[in-house]
Amino acid sequence: MNTAGIVLAGGKSSRFGGEKSLAKIGGIEMVARSVDALAGTGAIIVVARPGLAEKIPRNRPIEVICDLPRYRGKGPLAGIYSAMLAVDAQWYAVLPCDTPWIRKRTVARLLQERDPAYDAIVARAEGRIQPLVAVFHSRVKEKVREQLETGRLSMRALFERCRLKFIDFAQEKAFANINTKEDYILQQKEAGDVDEKTNQSVGGHPQSDGPSACRRKGACADSEQF
Repeated sequence: MNTAGIVLAGGKSSRFGGEKSLAKIGGIEMVARSVDALAGTGAIIVVARPGLAEKIPRNRPIEVICDLPRYRGKGPLAGIYSAMLAVDAQWYAVLPCDTPWIRKRTVARLLQERDPAYDAIVARAEGRIQPLVAVFHSRVKEKVREQLETGRLSMRALFERCRLKFIDFAQEKAFANINTKEDYILQQKEAGDVDEKTNQSVGGHPQSDGPSACRRKGACADSEQF
């Protein structure tokens, strides 16, 4: 089944206080980590706002686009719809840019569960829905457009109109997301980027499979768009 990947990198990152998608964990930009998790899905589209798009690293086979001007600033649905228009596919695997511990095996499991009887295959970690770690059927495109036109911009509103298949994952900590600098420092420590005692950067950037402990709620649990 033809599948494309979508990375949503266009948020304002107001709580983070900088370009969150370009911040590094384990020496790799968070947006690049999401791209790596989607490797093998087919074409990968990174959606970023103007001013950020030109800063996205091009050292991976990706296409970087901006939200359509008509829907710019309207949250993740605008990014999903813009990417769906940019590349034709039957299914679209979507990830945010701020969940640095999502790996290819997570995406692979969602892809294995694709079923044309459902509109979306959605990750659920220890009972908590992760609305932006999901695979969407192409027929959702029109639903997303309608949501944008009517101003119903939350993922929850979209899901109310979709047939959903939830895939349960045992470890919620793998879906930890980063919203603030405090979150970032915590995850840098987990990756070995920051000294536990001094909070200072250290040399080397070991690649870790995930945090050994995590205080975050989940990939999108605290998103205002859900």
